[in-house]
Amino acid sequence: MTQGFQLDLKSGALNLENYSESRGWLGYFESRKLSSRREDAALAIGELLGDLGEVDIWTSCYTIGGDAGLEENHGVARDDINAVVAPLREIGFIKTCDNYREEGPLRKFVGLSDEVANKTCLAMMDVDGIKGHLFLYKRLSGLLAYPHEDIGFGFIAGGIDSRNEGLRILSGFLSRKRWGGRCAP
Repeated sequence: MTQGFQLDLKSGALNLENYSESRGWLGYFESRKLSSRREDAALAIGELLGDLGEVDIWTSCYTIGGDAGLEENHGVARDDINAVVAPLREIGFIKTCDNYREEGPLRKFVGLSDEVANKTCLAMMDVDGIKGHLFLYKRLSGLLAYPHEDIGFGFIAGGIDSRNEGLRILSGFLSRKRWGGRCAP
């Protein structure tokens, strides 16, 4: 289900030009050892969703030129388009634009299953040619998580509760040998 959504970017809580410049930026984790980009992304998503629990998704994801643009300009296989991109396009998660200037505002999706949340993250992390922003939002605390460098996630806190929760989750990932990264001071 999608709802209209406007985010106050003037407050500095979320800087879409440079996430690490956001007022509440906490840090990131990423894979230290790539088995494969897709496997590491899937592992990161699965572990993170397990730690976060129920989330909403804020997105402005889009492609230029639709499926043909993904194939021709980014070499995305038709099987990946059919399995990953097409189902997300059908529910309105990924829009099609004619150029980069058409990126719309963030859209909020609520009540998505873990399977859809997993596919949205995997699409953003593993399918070249998907542009825009993607945030997992934990409503109860205001914590935002976003795909980081295709193989991990970054965190932005919206307040004290989300800062503490975000640092707890991030520290947990960084304590595992598989993940590297850093916490903000």
